[in-house]
Amino acid sequence: MNQTSHKSKLDNHDFRSQLEQRRAELLKVAERTTLEGRELGLDGPQDSADSSAMSVSKEWLFAESSRHRDSLRLIESALQRIQDGSFGKCVTCEEEIGLRRLLALPWTQYCIECQQKLELRSYGERAA
Repeated sequence: MNQTSHKSKLDNHDFRSQLEQRRAELLKVAERTTLEGRELGLDGPQDSADSSAMSVSKEWLFAESSRHRDSLRLIESALQRIQDGSFGKCVTCEEEIGLRRLLALPWTQYCIECQQKLELRSYGERAA
């Protein structure tokens, strides 16, 4: 697909709106997670079972918060690429990212080929 037709197809989809909506959802979830974490610490003295359950809950909230921060970072990056005109191009090889991939994951930074290479490399590092 040539660059002009790819660009016009990207223009036909409101990726900015989708990304901004997802960002707003994640910010609400992050705020709720923060409040839940604070409430866990307000329950006062507890026995060891309560303390253990609270520790697990706090770890889960921390993991969720971290995952949401990562998603927000990807969304902010995609919004920046829309702003600077590089949205829809792989940040590694600079080839166009397929429209179907962008529709499924509008925050993606990589074309499918580069994503697969990245995952294989990551898998290889974990296996070593």
